Amino acid sequence: MRLVLSLAATCVLGVTLACTSTREREVASAVGPAVAAHQSPDVRAFYKQQSDRPVWVDDRPTRAMKQAFTALKRANEHGLDPERYHTSTLEARAATLEAAKAPGAPVTDLLQFELDVTNALVALGRDVALGQSGPRAPQSAREPIDVGAKLAESLGTGALGTWPDPVRPGFQPVRRRAGGRCLSDKSPCIS
Repeated sequence: MRLVLSLAATCVLGVTLACTSTREREVASAVGPAVAAHQSPDVRAFYKQQSDRPVWVDDRPTRAMKQAFTALKRANEHGLDPERYHTSTLEARAATLEAAKAPGAPVTDLLQFELDVTNALVALGRDVALGQSGPRAPQSAREPIDVGAKLAESLGTGALGTWPDPVRPGFQPVRRRAGGRCLSDKSPCIS
């Protein structure tokens, strides 16, 4: 019986590994050390929630990356310039990575792109949450917020397209009525 279970587990593991390319595994193994050395605690917090796994690339840019670009383009809804977050440059790099022929883009390029997209989203969230940062920006009097964890939460709940709304001061998600009752007491309720 143990032998059968062991063989079944080995087959499942083999199929799982076969579903990912060597390049995907190389990118995934490079993310953890790069994140551990990253200077931003928000970036580290985001990847901690992702178990140090890549989000925006595997062996090429992912579907989640398109949602990331949608979120970055929403900067203007918050009075910020999307180009402050290098949106056009990131989109051009994504197209280049997507077009790379076999064996694909170099792992270093994929890893740098992964971190640059996360940096841009974190910077946008931080600017919305605490006010635009920079060498001449005054110190924010707003309450500190874990932007990386909030970004991970938005990704995990499928709400990345609403980023950076969850970190906007005074933001309260709208609740929907379920069976005539509000879903929680923390935010406005609509029908």
